Amino acid sequence: MSRTRRSSSWTGRSDRPGPSASPRLRVAVKESRVLDVAVFRREIDLYSAYFEPTDIEVAVEVVWPSSRDDDYVDKPKLYAQLGIPEFWRVDQDANEVIHVCRHRLDEADGSYLLYDDTTLDALETETGR
Repeated sequence: MSRTRRSSSWTGRSDRPGPSASPRLRVAVKESRVLDVAVFRREIDLYSAYFEPTDIEVAVEVVWPSSRDDDYVDKPKLYAQLGIPEFWRVDQDANEVIHVCRHRLDEADGSYLLYDDTTLDALETETGR
């Protein structure tokens, strides 16, 4: 069973009990990245400070104006290099419609290929949420 962890507004605050709110992905010795949302391949220790790329089935990034370049270029490239099987990008268009673009890793060339571009509303209808 996979577990999902989401970042929250209190990320990094030490006065909160329990697991860290931000899934931190270890990318190298002494280097990590914070994921907006992570879906894990198996049960994991939610108290872990860092997770290995092999722990993550899906990396999800929510695009903000300040993170647009990272979320469209840098992070997908990094996650593909680390071998994370899926990358989802959540972004809002000019009409304020939220899109979820789902990508799968093409192991032949080591990059992500788009396999689904849907709206959040359609995705929620599809999954019954």
